[in-house]
Order: sequence, then C-alpha cells, then structure tokens
Amino acid sequence: MDEFLKEKDIKLKDVSEMVKNINVDNSNDFYIVRGYYDEIIQYILSVFPKNNLYIGVSEEIRENPDVEYNKIYSFLGAPNIEIEQNLNTHIGIYRSEIPKDLELLLYNIYKPHNEELYKILGRKIDIWEKYYDKLK
Repeated sequence: MDEFLKEKDIKLKDVSEMVKNINVDNSNDFYIVRGYYDEIIQYILSVFPKNNLYIGVSEEIRENPDVEYNKIYSFLGAPNIEIEQNLNTHIGIYRSEIPKDLELLLYNIYKPHNEELYKILGRKIDIWEKYYDKLK
C-alpha cells in the first residue's frame, strides 16, 4: 500500500481526509467509491431484473474455482466443465502491508455498504467476514 500511495503521490493523512470528503468527481476518491458494491448493484438492478444478474465474488472463485464456475454455468444454462488451467496467472501480489489504521478506516467506511450488499445478496460473504474478524 505504501508503494501504491507513493506512486500516486498520496500520503496516509491525505487518504483519511479524502475519505471524510468523498467526492466522486475527484479521481482519487474513485478508488474508495468503486468499492461501494451495493450502490453499483442497485443501479444495475434498476435497469435489469434480478434474475438476469449473477453476482460472483472473486475471492470465492479463487478459493474454490470448480464449484463457483459451475454456479455460473448453471446460471447461464450451460453444462458444467472442469477448468484445467491456472486461473490465478494475472493476480498480483502486494509489495507491502496496508497500515493497520488505514485498514480499520477502510473497514469502517465499507461496513455499511457491505451490510447493504449482504441484504441484496441474501447472505453474508463468509470469506470477507473471516478477514474482518481477524481485523477487529
């Protein structure tokens, strides 16, 4: 995270201030609001019926690709197939840890949005909840 912030010439206190004054017209704020999945999905649902939308969680797909991809195939009405390739070839790794105070700040920002997302999905995302439990 430190390298990311340095690359973007953003200081930790700037991130905290940015969060307090989120403005979607500001390109730096976009990094925060693009994680408001509830709002994104609510917009999509205002245009398309819910039964036409499949919502997959990338962490769940990475953790159990065969099961999760078969859910997608089922949604599409396609036959299940086994995936034999490495789907993680384009997944990057973080070069440094996110500072704990920033991580807690982001958790508190996203918490109400995640609660709304869980209502939309009709379930909690267990892999996220396990991560949050470690964070608290």
